Amino acid sequence: MDEIPINSKFTSRLEAMQKKIDQRKSTKETSGLKSTLLPPKKFIGQTDWDIPIQKAKPEKKTLTSSFLFKVFVFSIIFFVISIAIATYLFFGGFNIISGRNIEIKIQGPSIVRAGDEVNLQATIVNNNKVPLDSVSLIFSYPVGTLNVLDRASVFPVDEQKIGIIDKNQIVNVSSRAIIFGERNSDQEIMVTMEYRLPDSNAIYTKEKIFKFVMGSSPIDLSLNLPEELNAGQEFPLIIKLSSNSETVLKNVSLTLEPPATGFMFKNAEPEPLPGGNIWTLGDIPAGGERIIKVNGILEGQDEDIKSFKVKVGSSPLGGASGDNFEYGEAFASVVIKRSFVNFGLNINGSSRPEVVVRPQGKILINLKWGNNLSDRLLDNKITVKLIGDIIDKYSIISNEGFYNSINNTITWDKTNTPGLSELDPGETGNSSFEFKLVNFNQADILTNPSFEIEAFFEGQRITVGQLSERVTNDSQKLVKIETESIFTAKSVYSLGPLKNSGPVPPRVGQETTYSIVWSVSNTTNNLDEAQIKTNLPAYINWVGMSSPADEKIIYNPNTREVSWQLGKVAAGAGQRESMREAYFQVSITPSLSQLGQLVKLTDIASFQATDSFTKTIITKRNEEVTTELIDDPNFSKDSFVIE
Repeated sequence: MDEIPINSKFTSRLEAMQKKIDQRKSTKETSGLKSTLLPPKKFIGQTDWDIPIQKAKPEKKTLTSSFLFKVFVFSIIFFVISIAIATYLFFGGFNIISGRNIEIKIQGPSIVRAGDEVNLQATIVNNNKVPLDSVSLIFSYPVGTLNVLDRASVFPVDEQKIGIIDKNQIVNVSSRAIIFGERNSDQEIMVTMEYRLPDSNAIYTKEKIFKFVMGSSPIDLSLNLPEELNAGQEFPLIIKLSSNSETVLKNVSLTLEPPATGFMFKNAEPEPLPGGNIWTLGDIPAGGERIIKVNGILEGQDEDIKSFKVKVGSSPLGGASGDNFEYGEAFASVVIKRSFVNFGLNINGSSRPEVVVRPQGKILINLKWGNNLSDRLLDNKITVKLIGDIIDKYSIISNEGFYNSINNTITWDKTNTPGLSELDPGETGNSSFEFKLVNFNQADILTNPSFEIEAFFEGQRITVGQLSERVTNDSQKLVKIETESIFTAKSVYSLGPLKNSGPVPPRVGQETTYSIVWSVSNTTNNLDEAQIKTNLPAYINWVGMSSPADEKIIYNPNTREVSWQLGKVAAGAGQRESMREAYFQVSITPSLSQLGQLVKLTDIASFQATDSFTKTIITKRNEEVTTELIDDPNFSKDSFVIE
């Protein structure tokens, strides 16, 4: 075996390791003993056995992982910085294309008089380094704005196409309109610019708001009524409109908002729409005016305050309510004063100032009175005056009052009504009378008949230590007489303008035609919107013939309804004028199930119309029309049933 050199590195390391092992063993064996010998010597010299063993160095991370992490962090930082710089440049105006590089200036009046023409001037400046394509400027006006070129049309939006605006180019655009609004209201016009960038389909916008004040209303509105009113007293309410506009105000309407309680509408001139509080005044020219007079009655407690509100507005096209806008409004209030005497009358149970009655039957008048004072009333007297020639004087009956036919008055006082001799505070009383109207015969035809009743109360107020004071109150009523109309429906065969055919009496399996005749007569007042309707049974056929040709007789095959639209029926029809009459033809082919029967040709017919004088709805009904030809003189009763 060859000898290993003593200075071999390998040998020295083995020896050093062996020496360390031996030392550790020796240390373990002697660790529990204290040495009394001299301390161990430390050897300064170093041999191959003392060569220290080098510690293993930690393994380094790979270069590739560290490099990728650094690149990632650098990329994030670069991206954030780039976004920040781009944002700063865009909004700071240093970029090539920016919304901030577009200037829009609007010039116009700061105060606008309602109804006047307004001219707005818009200036656009493109400070970008590139042109702007497909440019449009849109003026959005307040509701109610009208077109200058067509004043009958609304003008909410005025869009003007500009096209291309080159870089650094200045463009001027004008827009004209007629603007309305409530006085002293703040108004705005939105001006929107739409544009595109070169080689882009995206649409960009830039907005500018122009503000102004509506300096005056196009209409001066006033509402006049007394400062104080007695409860139950009729009073006038005067509404006046004056146009301040230099142009025509289209489709003007006015709305009256009365007190929530206590107001009773009597009449108005001009008449309002159905409902009594809305007037359509049409077009009002520049400088024009309208006056509305409303008559009514207020009820309430002493010192009650009743308020009225009037609003005036317009719908430029008279269209949907969403297009409506207000010109202005006015307020007025009145104080209710309780009268010293609570006095009034009602007619057939109605206390309204205007009452409608039928021409036949009795008319009953009730009088009521009461002392509202804290003092007594003595020597009280009530006088009622009947004004009109249509009252039958012979029919007047009063339970207590005295009727004087010379002056057509009825009087109640302490001589015939003991309760009127003295009225204590809070004491009440009542009385009544009745009468009939004269007969409206053909020899004395009346038009729009009516009469009035005026009632007057007076008494002496007795206050301790003072002179007596005369106390009065009054009440007036207008009574309108409703027209009397007559409607008849019948069947005929040999009469009238339509030629009928088939066997009479009708036979099973054979067709027979009949003429249905509708007739309308009318007495004193014109009738409006008159119409008659009925339905045909399932076994009856509509032939399609009617007469006269100018009368509107309509058949609906889906509902089997026959209607006659008469429209207006003049007063005196069937008396001093010809009766309104119409014919239409139906047919029947009887079945065995109808043998030996009277067969119904039409259902019950109904008539409806509006009395133009009293404004009441008049309705009539007639019995079913059958094959019973009782109004045709050429046939006997044996001709009515099915054979």
